[in-house]
Amino acid sequence: MARYLEKLSGPLLDRIDLQINVQSIEYDAIKSKAGISQSSKDLFFGVQHALDAQLQRFGNNNQWNAHMSSDLVEKHCALTGQAEAIMKTTFETLHLSMRGYHKILRVARTIADIEQQEVIDVHHLQEAIMYRSLDQSLEKHRQ
Repeated sequence: MARYLEKLSGPLLDRIDLQINVQSIEYDAIKSKAGISQSSKDLFFGVQHALDAQLQRFGNNNQWNAHMSSDLVEKHCALTGQAEAIMKTTFETLHLSMRGYHKILRVARTIADIEQQEVIDVHHLQEAIMYRSLDQSLEKHRQ
């Protein structure tokens, strides 16, 4: 995996919104319902809330958080003070480009929309950062 990550450049990774490492799962875990935390119905309503928030924000069905310009990101992705401190640390630690920075904020905005929150809080930002796991793996490999 390390050799593969070496071949990936930062600019290429910046163009991928969600990057997650999926672990293999045991057969018994598939059959067990212990790991299920949300029903499909709950997830559907969360997505619907996010879609409604974006329709209200942009006033049209063809504009989504993922397509926000940098000006719109700055306008619509307000962070709490603690979230701002985490974003600063992440920006410096992962050596994010502006594209990477804006991608994290767009994803965090969508997570906050799912929870019907106007301001992006720490847990929204932390989840969005988690989705940049290839950036993190690449940074660990460089050290």
